[in-house]
Amino acid sequence: MHIHYKIFLASSSELAGDRQAFGDMVQELNGKVQREGKQVYFDLYKWGHGTMSFAQMRKQATYIQEIETCHIFVMLYESKVGEYTDEEYEFAYKRFKETGEPQVLVFKKQTAKTTDSSLKAFEAKIAQRDGQFKPRYTDADDLRVKLFSEIDKYFATGILQPGLPAETICNDGQSVPGNFVGREEELKAIRQKLDAGGKLMLINAEGGIGKTTLAARYWQESTYHYKFNAWLFCENGIVSELKKLAPRFNIDLSNLTEEEQLERLKAGLQNVSHNFLLVLDNANTPEHIEAFKQNFRGFHWHVLMTSRCHGILEPGQEYQITHLPPPLARALFMSNYTEEGPEFETLLDKLLLAINYHTLLIDIFSKNMLELKKRGETLAELLCELENYGLFLGKRSFEVNNVYAGNLHKKAATTDQILDILYDFSKLDHAERYWLVNMALLPAVPHHFMFLCELFKQDKFEFKVLDVLAKKGWLIDDDVNYRISPVVQKVTLAKNKETVQKDSEALLDNLNEQLENDGTYLEHFNSAGPFVSLAETITKNLINKPSQGLITLNFNAVVYYISTGNLSEALSVAQIGQKISLQLNNKGWLAVFYSKVGEVHEATGRLADALQFYHDYLKLSEELHAEFPSDVSFKDSLAISYLKVGDIHQANGRLADALQFYNDSLKLSEELYHELPSVVSFKNGLAISYSRLGEIHQANGRQADALQFYNDYLKLSEELYHEFPSNVSFKKNLAISYSKVGDIHQANGRLADALQFYKDYLKLSEELYHEFPSDASFKRGLAISYSKVGEIHQANGRLAGALQFYNDYLKLSEELYHEFPSDVSFKRGLAISYLKVGEIHQANDRLADALQFYNDSLELLKELYHEFPSVVSFKNGLAISYSRVGAIHQANGRLADALQFYRDYLKLLEELHHDFPSDVSFKDGLAISYTQIGAILLKGDILNAQQYFRNAKKVWDELVIEAPQYEKFSNNLRWVDDELKKIENQ
Repeated sequence: MHIHYKIFLASSSELAGDRQAFGDMVQELNGKVQREGKQVYFDLYKWGHGTMSFAQMRKQATYIQEIETCHIFVMLYESKVGEYTDEEYEFAYKRFKETGEPQVLVFKKQTAKTTDSSLKAFEAKIAQRDGQFKPRYTDADDLRVKLFSEIDKYFATGILQPGLPAETICNDGQSVPGNFVGREEELKAIRQKLDAGGKLMLINAEGGIGKTTLAARYWQESTYHYKFNAWLFCENGIVSELKKLAPRFNIDLSNLTEEEQLERLKAGLQNVSHNFLLVLDNANTPEHIEAFKQNFRGFHWHVLMTSRCHGILEPGQEYQITHLPPPLARALFMSNYTEEGPEFETLLDKLLLAINYHTLLIDIFSKNMLELKKRGETLAELLCELENYGLFLGKRSFEVNNVYAGNLHKKAATTDQILDILYDFSKLDHAERYWLVNMALLPAVPHHFMFLCELFKQDKFEFKVLDVLAKKGWLIDDDVNYRISPVVQKVTLAKNKETVQKDSEALLDNLNEQLENDGTYLEHFNSAGPFVSLAETITKNLINKPSQGLITLNFNAVVYYISTGNLSEALSVAQIGQKISLQLNNKGWLAVFYSKVGEVHEATGRLADALQFYHDYLKLSEELHAEFPSDVSFKDSLAISYLKVGDIHQANGRLADALQFYNDSLKLSEELYHELPSVVSFKNGLAISYSRLGEIHQANGRQADALQFYNDYLKLSEELYHEFPSNVSFKKNLAISYSKVGDIHQANGRLADALQFYKDYLKLSEELYHEFPSDASFKRGLAISYSKVGEIHQANGRLAGALQFYNDYLKLSEELYHEFPSDVSFKRGLAISYLKVGEIHQANDRLADALQFYNDSLELLKELYHEFPSVVSFKNGLAISYSRVGAIHQANGRLADALQFYRDYLKLLEELHHDFPSDVSFKDGLAISYTQIGAILLKGDILNAQQYFRNAKKVWDELVIEAPQYEKFSNNLRWVDDELKKIENQ
């Protein structure tokens, strides 16, 4: 399809010959652009001036109107510029400044004639105007060269489009039927309204009149008028559908709140080209339209909505369409179905009148007739069927009767009444009805045939029922995709509500098999996305018919969303799972969903909320275990709930409370494992209990006890992995166990042993990440493994090697944080990676670089601590950042600044040690802070400095007794004794 560009030519009569030649130039120009493959045609409108009569002058206003609609204004002059030519130029130039069109080209013919006195004033006026005054031409050939050159520039700069089709950003199923008829006036009106400056237009009509088809026709015919186009199916909301545009325009919405996603989407879409057609199809909820208006006011694209809603936008923005006129309605029906015989057209007119020329019903009735014809039925028999269902066509059969037609119109005034008659499922056999219901359970968007075969577990050569349903008008197909219309979807589900639960069983079973998992990781994680995307709509359609399969589907979806870091979606689905569990009065599943909600809160730093849900999980698990003590699944659930509650106490620094819950979990896990050693989940649960207890003993400085638990954890993890090498949970647990054991060896100074375990940890982490790159937890595990290996290189003085591993740690941490900014563990990981890289720069005397990394870490940890002050690790991390920044200031001689940061470090460590006196790491940090302040005070206040060193000695004396396995405590004690001797000898 061509784009038509209009050229308006203005000149005086003295250039009549050039004007004539200009017409030939435009024809030649059209041939040129066609040969270049451009879908463009230039239309010329010529207007010349000589001596004007009064009547001619009155026509001047007509030509001013023509200038308003032209794309290029060309002015030719030679020895004079007349009043009217000047007026046209001024009008064209004003329009250009206001709207960007028309482009203005002014050509002067080189002449030896005496020039008119008005010429100098005109030329002085245009000399400074946007380069519109072009080089002079000598003759028509020279003008042709210069004109073509200017047109080429317009194409090169994008002022003129070469007619390339719009790039489709998203297409949720728009199509134009092959038998599209009429609507020329409506298409013209839409085009005129949008081209005249309207940015938003709503096509309004009752359902099935043809709004979507009309919009699709406009989309098709305007494909060369836009740079981009997008078609969104907005039944469930407009703003949510707009998010589909985000990936194409590089707008990252991952892990943001709804409000944050909206703001980022608005900001990103503001930069989208003005030359953009956005179709919002099936926007039938007034609140969704209002939200779009409110949030995206001021947009600069053409937006075309289709909706049943009326009176939502300004009157000028809504365009109501009605049914097709009778001749076109008849043609539409007969394009699908016709019969021989003289009665057909009369009967058809009665049918069309009865359904008020409703476009959708015309299409469905005509298509259904094709199937009825196969069974020997005729249109007359169809009308009899409608009469039996209450749609009367008149007292006398098959005769036009306006009175009865009016009654019929009133009776069938709404779409739902007609649809209730139209969708008679008794005409479908059992298989057809069954598969229609299953398609209705899915989102009403196109689904690829091969995907449906996989989803329904059907042979691709034998699964022909979808073709049958499509031929009967129940489904819509386009080569490889099938979809159900929203209207058919709703009616199908409504009329099969008594059987839909039974009908959905196989679908749910198939989905849950595709999404099978161990509660943490999906077996088919990499291919799970398309299946998970169905869960929301299926749940919505079955929410009033809950089942075990539906609960399982939502649980599987939660596991997937947590694995991919999509915590907001995980929370939403888990809450729906709670609702379904309550509907079914299933306390077991309710407990599980409480646990999952708790996990999301824990990941986002809301530990108080997490603890509340874990307590709810614990309470239900205790009740179920008490009620059914022989049911090992409830006993296992209770053991896990103890772990969950313990995790929060540990995160809050309440180690004694955590230890109690971990011991409770260990007791149950040991009983389960010894009772049923072949149940691998119980063995895995026991391994995790060992790990948690190791963490508490490690935090309390009981290194030998911690190592014993970690070794037990390692032993079981190795057995599980070797027995089930394809189980990713067991592989990940083995990797973590290597890390835990390595930590103890590192703390005890056995760096070679630690390095070996860390390398084993790194190897498994790399394998997991490369196999499942979209799983955020595996990416985080790999990042941490880089950090661990880096620490050993750093301790051994191999700073270049350490820096390489720390940079790898930093790179992954930055990616995780930017992908999932709401996950506080990733934010903390990034802060730690900054610290690690900074330490190497500090060791290499690159103090400015070190300070930058330390400050970056400090800012993140400040944010975390201020947002979550009860999270102990955030407070401790902030304290360490203060210490690191202080060290750089000290090295640079800024002792006052250093002292302030060290005092901030001391204050937080005093609070941590006071709140958690059994945590040896906090006690060690307190001693270090004393020595740092003491070192600064040595410059002028020796007595105070000495007291700080004595405070440090006192703390390390206690630590050596409390945790003798920690070699670094003994080393620190020897060092501070030496420093005190130096002070005393001064």
